[in-house]
Amino acid sequence: MTKKILSLLLSLLLLTTVFPAMPAAEAAASTEEEFRGVWVASVINLDYPSKAGLSVADLKSEATGILDTAKSVGFNAVILQVRPTGDALYKSDIFPWSAYLTGKQGTAPASGFDPLTFWVDEAHKRGLELHAWVNPLRISQASAELTDLSEGNPARQNPSWTAKVASGSHKGQLYFNPGLPEVRDLVVRGVAELVRNYDIDGVHYDDYFYPEVNFADNAAYQKYGSGFSSVEDWRRDNINKLIETTQETVKSIRSDCAFGVAPVAIWANKKTNALGSDTNGQQSYYEQYADTRKWVKNEWLDYIAPQIYWNIGKTDSDYAKVLQWWADTVKGTDVSLYVGHATWLLDNQNVSSPWYGTQEISRQIALNRSYPEVKGSVHFRYSFIAKNAAIQAALMSIYDGEGIPASGVPATDPQQSLSLTMPAPDKLGDLYVGRPSGNITTPDASFFFVGASNPTMPLTVNGDAVTTRTAKGYFSYYAKLKSGANTFVFAQGDQQVTRVVTCSSASSSSGGGTAASPPQMSRAEIVSGSMVPGAYDEIRKPGETVALKCTAPIGATVTVRVNGKTYAMTPAAKTKPNDGKLYSTTYTYTYQLPQYTVTKKLITVGTPVFIMKMGDEVSMRIAPTAIKCLTEGAPLLAEVVSGNAFAYPGAATSGGPVSDLVKGQVANVTSITSSWIGLNNGLYVQRADVRISARTSALKASVSAASYALDSKWETLSLTMGARTVSKTSFDGKKLTWTVSLADKAPSVSLPNDSLFSAVKAEVSGGNAVYTLTLRDGKRLDGYYVDTTDKGLALKLKRSPAAQKGAKPLTGITIVLDAGHGGSEPGAPGAWGTQYGEKTINLYAELKLRTKLQALGATVIVTREDDKTVSLAERVEINRAARPDLFLSLHCNSLDYAVDATNVRGSSGWYREKTALELSTTLLSTLQSDLGVGKRGSTQSNLYVCRPTWTPSMILEMGFLCNAADYEWLSDDASLEKLMTSVAAGIVQYFS
Repeated sequence: MTKKILSLLLSLLLLTTVFPAMPAAEAAASTEEEFRGVWVASVINLDYPSKAGLSVADLKSEATGILDTAKSVGFNAVILQVRPTGDALYKSDIFPWSAYLTGKQGTAPASGFDPLTFWVDEAHKRGLELHAWVNPLRISQASAELTDLSEGNPARQNPSWTAKVASGSHKGQLYFNPGLPEVRDLVVRGVAELVRNYDIDGVHYDDYFYPEVNFADNAAYQKYGSGFSSVEDWRRDNINKLIETTQETVKSIRSDCAFGVAPVAIWANKKTNALGSDTNGQQSYYEQYADTRKWVKNEWLDYIAPQIYWNIGKTDSDYAKVLQWWADTVKGTDVSLYVGHATWLLDNQNVSSPWYGTQEISRQIALNRSYPEVKGSVHFRYSFIAKNAAIQAALMSIYDGEGIPASGVPATDPQQSLSLTMPAPDKLGDLYVGRPSGNITTPDASFFFVGASNPTMPLTVNGDAVTTRTAKGYFSYYAKLKSGANTFVFAQGDQQVTRVVTCSSASSSSGGGTAASPPQMSRAEIVSGSMVPGAYDEIRKPGETVALKCTAPIGATVTVRVNGKTYAMTPAAKTKPNDGKLYSTTYTYTYQLPQYTVTKKLITVGTPVFIMKMGDEVSMRIAPTAIKCLTEGAPLLAEVVSGNAFAYPGAATSGGPVSDLVKGQVANVTSITSSWIGLNNGLYVQRADVRISARTSALKASVSAASYALDSKWETLSLTMGARTVSKTSFDGKKLTWTVSLADKAPSVSLPNDSLFSAVKAEVSGGNAVYTLTLRDGKRLDGYYVDTTDKGLALKLKRSPAAQKGAKPLTGITIVLDAGHGGSEPGAPGAWGTQYGEKTINLYAELKLRTKLQALGATVIVTREDDKTVSLAERVEINRAARPDLFLSLHCNSLDYAVDATNVRGSSGWYREKTALELSTTLLSTLQSDLGVGKRGSTQSNLYVCRPTWTPSMILEMGFLCNAADYEWLSDDASLEKLMTSVAAGIVQYFS
């Protein structure tokens, strides 16, 4: 066998066995507009209308609110559920008006109002498509009888067309029987009515077809199923006919109206059907009799939107594997693939969840966009998005919604969108408790209240005088709690405010509480899907370790066999309730890969075999994937494809990144897990940020030349290289080190006389080119970052601009100001709760400071100039796009509800990079000198907006809103004006 054939086989092996979920190559960007849809559900008033019986004015207001939000987030299509349960949210001659609309099925809205006409018109005004979402067969959402339906409902008029679900999650619901030709005709006539009467952009079926395997359709099968070998084949043919006839009907009426279906994502599992996906989940082909693959291959649809409601890397139903199966299925057809996303799972607060935060949706859509067959996405569902600022912000960032201009940098128009004067509370002098603003439950044994009162009148709580009050009547009160409900009555004159604080675990501070019982098991076995390795091969370097895992009963003996040897696994829990039942725990073993001496090979160490013994019970499972070893020089390449990728010191985001990566940088791969790629420089990148490919040989970067240049703002160290390999930078305040991986040479450079640096050392160390630059005494480095060039890589080093003499000392200086929080992200509450709380104070501080800095000659960019939600990632991207001379984020501080904040006051600075320390200390010193505040000092912390290295980036915590005196100071317009005047002076001082 020739070397060329061997190389080809190795490449194929790497692409098919190491990365089953990754496309072979990234698709070229499509010029076709991406479909960006959101589902709006009407069933049980989930999204619209919010409740039955609303007035026409409220129905219109809710509709326009939904459409405005959809537009602002970046959606271009809304999929509105118009027929949830054999009824209609539109004027129909076939189906009765929906009870979810008016409160009673068959009752029309007032004044002849037709919601669908209104929705279509308003959607089109905003440039949005409107697709009519139909549940084709479901008659009732809950358990029901035919007599519960309106007299005009076709199901009640034709009881023989219906069946009641006998078991499962749909038990008791009424369904139409699709085995009857007259039922299929009814459904299609309903679709025809929609397409004829409304200017909808599409008809959309969801995933409800046959609701159970034991569906009561035997009589229909006896009558119509004689030509089929099984009832299953007959059922599939019934749904096939419904789909095909619907398509034909829609196109016969309006060829421009689309027809699509959003089915269960798994057509069939490979273990059941060789044509299926490498999954182990619910199968539409066998359990709903929906042959979705056939619909695509026969092009009975314009689009299909499988509901891939799992995370990337999920055991048994990996998003990446399911996506690839669908991309392969639609390939070569005229059917568009839109992915249905489980967007409601985002922003999980459990840090161990794959849905923690919002990064999963970014990874999924990035993966979608690497397949030319994927034409867009649909998100489930509206209310989850509307009520979660983090989800909105993530989608806005992905889709470039109207919340931030498409350029990523808001305009710097000096005309303010709001008055610069912060409004005073309209009920100043009234009694109010803003923290908490309502009754609350806490696990803590104490609580710190903050509120507002009339300073001229006595104030009591439960009869005791409140003594901590300011001149304007803002007060605080610290109370100990007893277990259970604690009632606090604040009284002043004839006004009373009551707050009930329920202490859920007053003994928790002294070690009280009961540990949760471990999960129960029905049988002694190794749990399917619990093993690691799981969905992906675990790939490491020689001598590194892999944590092998499985779930089995507490008290069992569990071993794992790898590479011919057997190892005992250690249980996480060894005790369980003494009730005779089985409880599960996680068993682990840390396996160390052999020290292979061969190079340039990917070696399969072995597929682990897990064995459990418990009494007479024995269970054995083989891991679905293997442990593999990447030896030195193994030819596997990672290329950065994301424009905002970060490199981390370990396979986790905790602790923050080491540096950002640049699109186009490449590295050799050293390890692979389901979510992380290890790189040859010891750093890790998230899997969705890179593209993996096989090479015939390991990557090397030949450095042929180095040069150094400077201009008024930047000094640049440039390398001419054969490959733009990943690098990392670090700065300790005196020395900056740039390590370029896999570089065989480090050509020396000469520094200009007026450089920031006194010396530069170039050397090759550990197979990397390392450049160490020493800062001159008295000089300041204001930032740095790595960029790609036509010839290789460049290290950009920021020279601090100098303040000018005269009335405009900041001329030529660009500053980004960031008002923390905003929109549905209120920040810390104050005496008036979130009204006049942190987001408001931050915004007016930013606007005041912008005006002052512009008057001093600066170019000022703001991340928001009104009350809108802006994600942390968007704030960083605005910073990145501007490459300013300074980034300042304005915030107000607060403490936990249980902490006595009576005497906690003052401003503080927060930074991450040493390049921002001098900025922080200068501002705080100025505040202390001018106003007597700022004594809390500067703190280094991994805060998101402080991550950029290209400019000094810091957070100024102006004061504590949980402290009555600080709140009075910050909420007073004149005081805030003085504070921003001092901050502006500090910025001038920084550049002087």
